Amino acid sequence: MTASPQSPALVAGGKLCLLSLVLAIAPSVNGAELKEARVTQVVKDVKLLPNAAAARPAVVSDQVHDGTAVRTGVESRAELTFTDSTLARLGANTIFSFTEGTRNLDLKDGVMLLRVPKDAGGAKINTAAVTAAITGTTVMLEYHPHSYIEFIILEGTGRIFLPHRVGESVLVHAGRPNVNHQAGGEESAEAGRCRCKEDHEDIAVNQRFR
Repeated sequence: MTASPQSPALVAGGKLCLLSLVLAIAPSVNGAELKEARVTQVVKDVKLLPNAAAARPAVVSDQVHDGTAVRTGVESRAELTFTDSTLARLGANTIFSFTEGTRNLDLKDGVMLLRVPKDAGGAKINTAAVTAAITGTTVMLEYHPHSYIEFIILEGTGRIFLPHRVGESVLVHAGRPNVNHQAGGEESAEAGRCRCKEDHEDIAVNQRFR
């Protein structure tokens, strides 16, 4: 019995174009799941925030699991290294966590530099305003609720998705304009403001995490 051909809408789940769908699901399907991270750098005020316990100061070699957020204070920073060598550097005034068993990272507030090895399967960074899907990439994402979002690709490519806006996304390349748009009010991918970054500004990004 011959099966009837599927329509493009069904193939793409009736929601996103094929490219967007692949980028969105690749981190969770092709890569090893994130299970834990190790604190590899602590500068000044860095705390671990377990769900079922009181906050405590972080120290190098602390293990970070699902259910524990990492918070940095003023003029503070931290570095986390996952078992697949994915590296997350957190700038000042940042709250970060991840979901065990997936490749989903959560940035509640602040700024992070993320480096994902090319063979690790990528990752997704979730904020309340956008989701950034990346593969084999070095990126910086800064998010402040009710203020602004800044997404800079230093290596590779990434795609920004808007929650509850089916099919709206922006593909961002290294060395091309980065996307900034308001983290409050009415949002759309087309409304994202693009500003070109010179090479020396990329260097300044790295210096924020040293």
